[in-house]
Amino acid sequence: MKIKSQGNGINVSAYINTDELERTLLAPYKERVKVLEAQVKKRDYYIKNMHFQLKKRRWIIYLGYISSRLMKPFGKKINMKRMMILSYMYERNFTSVLKMKKDFEALGAQHSYIYNDVRQMMSMGLIDRDKRDFYYLLDKGRETVEYYEQNTIKMFMHMAKIKQDSSQMKTIKDSLKKPSKYSEEELKNRRIRYAKLMKPFWDAGYKKMPKDKGRRIEILSKWIKDNKIEDQWYTQLIFNWGSK
Repeated sequence: MKIKSQGNGINVSAYINTDELERTLLAPYKERVKVLEAQVKKRDYYIKNMHFQLKKRRWIIYLGYISSRLMKPFGKKINMKRMMILSYMYERNFTSVLKMKKDFEALGAQHSYIYNDVRQMMSMGLIDRDKRDFYYLLDKGRETVEYYEQNTIKMFMHMAKIKQDSSQMKTIKDSLKKPSKYSEEELKNRRIRYAKLMKPFWDAGYKKMPKDKGRRIEILSKWIKDNKIEDQWYTQLIFNWGSK
């Protein structure tokens, strides 16, 4: 590309290699954009796949079963409520019983007697308290949460990978299928009427009825004549198509 300029009686011209300029300025960004596009595409697939998986009812049942199994080794010392307290504290450096009660109440989770639960877990070496009466998780408490989390994922992934006999399973389409507003008898009559309507066109080699009404009349009239059909229903069809 050539650029011309004039000032104070002096003509100045310059040549700019736009291809080289584009390669220098845009090439690094093009590569970066490709990487970002690939990441977005991968993330989009992951999200869609997760949404599809979460729609399966059995995953919820699996998680309930896994949770029940993993809680058994703890006995009565750690129940699900106490595991939730440990998990809550795992995500925070310090917290108070009052804050926990408010958040648990907002979640709709059991929030009474949390102070007693905290004291019990302090005696078990899972939790400790500082001079300001703020509570924090000890290593043993952190390991308890990690044990539950990691084994839940491990067991769930194992169960999710097991192929099952799907011969008696409902398909997603069947499970979401809305009930018909027509009775079985009405549906049967509709199928019969449709077959009767389409027979002249099927015999003529058509899979669908022509959109042109003139062509419909032509095919139906020829079919009636060739097969010597005497049926007022077909005659009424010709009249209806011809009058519109």
